[in-house]
Amino acid sequence: MPKYQVAGLVIHMDESTPAELFEGLIDYNVSEPQAADLCFTYQTSEQIDLPQGENFSDESSGYKCIKKPNAAGFYFYTRKYGSVEEILVLLDIDAAWRNVGLTCAAIQEKNELEESYVRMKLRHTAFTLMGIVFRHALLKQQGLVIHASAIKWQDKAIMFTAPSGTGKSTQSRLWQEHKENVLVLNDDNPAVRIMEDHVIVYGTPWSGSSNINTNDSAPLSAVIILEQAAENSIRRMDLREAIIQFMPRAFLPFFDQEHMNEAMRIFEKIVSSVPVYLLRCRPDQEAVELVYQCIK
Repeated sequence: MPKYQVAGLVIHMDESTPAELFEGLIDYNVSEPQAADLCFTYQTSEQIDLPQGENFSDESSGYKCIKKPNAAGFYFYTRKYGSVEEILVLLDIDAAWRNVGLTCAAIQEKNELEESYVRMKLRHTAFTLMGIVFRHALLKQQGLVIHASAIKWQDKAIMFTAPSGTGKSTQSRLWQEHKENVLVLNDDNPAVRIMEDHVIVYGTPWSGSSNINTNDSAPLSAVIILEQAAENSIRRMDLREAIIQFMPRAFLPFFDQEHMNEAMRIFEKIVSSVPVYLLRCRPDQEAVELVYQCIK
């Protein structure tokens, strides 16, 4: 049985799962026997029935979240491209966020080009949904996934975060250019865990379109909220401002009140334990030096 460990969370895949569905996890492989925190079982189906329950998502999310009756767990699913009825991938998640049934639509395309596209779509969709399950299961390990670019430098982690397109990846790249021994832990979705009153950042295999990630970790030294500006400046935010600016960058389980309460407790611990700075900047070396002076 293939076994992986991401941010300390042990993931088992059953033997029947096609290797292409979890090839992104290869760098997180572990060989030692360990009890699983998250188990995936795999099957295919020519027709996947629409799950029944309470809808907790809209179409803009790219997937649907359905809460099972009697608090028995959740379903996540995506539809086939161009279809309003047929399901491409379905995840059947138990209430403990531990056991997940992964069902993929059987590939029936006869045209080689169409079959290749469907395989690619299945692989991408299944892996993306697995990442969404991972970030909810991580709550039980006192962890959150953050939309950020996280680097490791001298055994310290720095997270750059902001809305997409603001320059998170650019700042990580500038650190690699102007400082020695800089490692990108994750360029889009690092995990952050509370470990015995320490805040630790981990690389994860779910790293957006760049696919830049490393199976490594480091204590979080600072969160940098980015704003583009004509001149470079940096200042530390007070707690209230930090919460307001940083919270939208955390992936939070809005569809489940119990999990949301736990996520907010973890978030508050992170933001009260680690300094949060506002960096108004240009994409240049001076911006790197301003952050460096805060964390050296």
